[in-house]
Formats: sequence, C-alpha cells, structure tokens
Amino acid sequence: MGTEERMILDKLLQLSDSQAFTTDADGTNSVDLGDVTPKRRVGTGEPLAIVCNVEVAATGGGVYEFQAVQSAAANLSSPDILAAVRPAETDMVKGYIFVIPIPAGLPSKRYIGLSFNNVSGTTGVTVSAH
Repeated sequence: MGTEERMILDKLLQLSDSQAFTTDADGTNSVDLGDVTPKRRVGTGEPLAIVCNVEVAATGGGVYEFQAVQSAAANLSSPDILAAVRPAETDMVKGYIFVIPIPAGLPSKRYIGLSFNNVSGTTGVTVSAH
C-alpha cells in the first residue's frame, strides 16, 4: 500500500487568489500568526510551506522569484525573506504547482505572506497561493 500526501487548503490561509503579478508586489492577503509575546513556536513540528498554483501561464520571458516573507505589519511592510524560489520559466504554465518551503523554527514575526519579485523582463503570471 502506497502513501499519499494530502494538503488541506483554508480560505483564511489564502495569500493570493488568482492574483496577476506583473511587477514587484505582495500577495493580496497575509496570515496573522498572533501575538509574538510569549514567543510562539510556529514552524516547529510539521513543516510549513506556501503552495502556489499557476492559473494563467507566464508571458514575456524572464525570471520570476516568489518569496515567503514575514513582517511585523499586516501589509507586509519592511519584510524579511524567509525563503524564495525561482521556478523555471518553461514550467510556469497553467496548472503548474510549486512550493516555497519555510525553514524550521521560522517565522518569528506576526505576519507571513507571499511576495513576487520581477527579476528580469517578465510581463506577467497569475497565481493563487496558500
């Protein structure tokens, strides 16, 4: 008997909902992890990750970088990058799913979210992220 991995998606944990990224931008939502005092242990135990699904294929060529970020503010101002991935341009087609693993023991700030970094020459991709 094989093992299956299952993922549970929660609307309250959605960071982007069919969001079109064309320039550097944050996801439309952030997740509030609660008060930082006393210190939480978010990220210890089960691994955390942001799962992204391409809904409209990338156009224009170039390099896309997606970042898992944390911030003291809900609008993700002055973020710290927890992890980043640069999916291959050829993979950025409708239906492609990629994961941004968050290192164990992180985050340490109240809010987490997704940021898109237009590294070079990209004109757009539409993504949903949880």
